[in-house]
Amino acid sequence: MKISMLIAFFIFVCNLVIAQSFTFEPVETELSGEVGSEFVFEFTITNESTDRLTVYILRTENNLPEGWYSSFCFDFCFASYIDSVATDETFGTTPLSPGESREFTVHVTALDIEGTATVSVLAANLNDPADHFNFDLTANAYLTDVNDEGKVLEEFRLLQNYPNPFNPSTKIGFYIDKPGYTNITLFDIMGNEIAVLFNDDLSIGYHEIDFDAENLASGVYIYRLHNNGRYLIQKMILEK
Repeated sequence: MKISMLIAFFIFVCNLVIAQSFTFEPVETELSGEVGSEFVFEFTITNESTDRLTVYILRTENNLPEGWYSSFCFDFCFASYIDSVATDETFGTTPLSPGESREFTVHVTALDIEGTATVSVLAANLNDPADHFNFDLTANAYLTDVNDEGKVLEEFRLLQNYPNPFNPSTKIGFYIDKPGYTNITLFDIMGNEIAVLFNDDLSIGYHEIDFDAENLASGVYIYRLHNNGRYLIQKMILEK
């Protein structure tokens, strides 16, 4: 069923009065921080019924500034283009047992520009779509000094790759505040060097590289930025 048809159906049933079979509770619905931040909205889902429960979550709005992206983590982390996930075998997991709670997170990554993102999520009982919750999430990202947009270029920073999780290609952005030799190296989760992704002299400012992981297996990898004797690291997730 298309997302537009699902949304129309939810609007049709939203006024029905029913007993909730589960709870869907956010820690926060609005977060703020600097450009380059990853905003993580945390939820707890609890099965309040006496039966095993399949809950699915649908992203009904994804209004993001250019270059930003959002994604879900629900037992597993999913690629940014996945608009719905569920607690069933399709997504490599199982229904919730009576009384069981699980964590669900929405990740919004703010890349090169400041702005505001709005992501709406709807969580529903698969067997009774009228039994649902809906939340609007807002992420605000600002420059370190809103009166000096050039200031962000004076920092040494390694951004979260995007998209993340990814398959098979992603982009890695970073800021260099001192010109000179710059290296980006990829490691597996055990610390073994896998590949050198970039190795050259760079000028001050923002830079970005493309990384294709076609020949790598799914898993968690670490990428490290080296510039003028300094190091920064980030984690990336490859899902095939």
